[in-house]
Amino acid sequence: MIICPPGKFYGDAPLKKYSYLLTGLIGPVSRLIFSLIFATCCLEVFGRDPNDKKTPSKKNVLYVTWHQRLIPYAWYYRFKKMVVMASMSRDGEIATQFAQAFGWIPVRGSSKKRGRKALDEMVPFVQKGYNAALASDGPTGPAYRSKMGIVSLAQKTGHPIQASMWSCDKYWVLRSWDRTLIPKPFSRIVLIFSEPIHLEKGAAPEACEEARKTLDKQLNTMMYQADRFFISKVHDPRDIPVPNPVPVPKPKESLPHSR
Repeated sequence: MIICPPGKFYGDAPLKKYSYLLTGLIGPVSRLIFSLIFATCCLEVFGRDPNDKKTPSKKNVLYVTWHQRLIPYAWYYRFKKMVVMASMSRDGEIATQFAQAFGWIPVRGSSKKRGRKALDEMVPFVQKGYNAALASDGPTGPAYRSKMGIVSLAQKTGHPIQASMWSCDKYWVLRSWDRTLIPKPFSRIVLIFSEPIHLEKGAAPEACEEARKTLDKQLNTMMYQADRFFISKVHDPRDIPVPNPVPVPKPKESLPHSR
């Protein structure tokens, strides 16, 4: 299993000496910054979170969202039993330090390199009661189209896939391939949970592909509703009508409301 200390591993090349300290600071600094930001935000949750203390799920689940929307989940599920996958790239090292700062266990791999081994290494954690989390279109897209990673993990474990999506009324946009969103201080955040997707352990390839298509529809439907919640007059974003097929924006497009 590859779980590297900060600064020791960037794909196939070691970090330069001057990068070691900077990499080690990513975790504590990001934890401080985002904890301060999210402490000022107002969060509204719709749908059932399997890890809600009031109605906990009998099974741990496999959480999934789009890569663009990852950041708030580390704070929302901070110091929960969570195993995640981070790529072997430099960006993956940053993600690793970020995840560890919030108490998550990162396993290194991606669809491009070491993906199957990383999924196999996540299985024992799930079997021991950890929830898992993946960006369905990571690490480099195409955006808003699920890869088979989370579905393969469900096939290997028999645990349900739990999709969710958030949006906010004020945000920053990073200049990354997916235009990662970060809520601004004192923003309103809406978080939606879908119905879980159940896939039998050892399911056939046809069932896996059907689950992937269902996941795409769930994520894009929730994204459409969450992004329009703050300009609508509804009290529940799930009441917002969604066209069929669901419109899928380009990552460079702004949300339907102002930043």
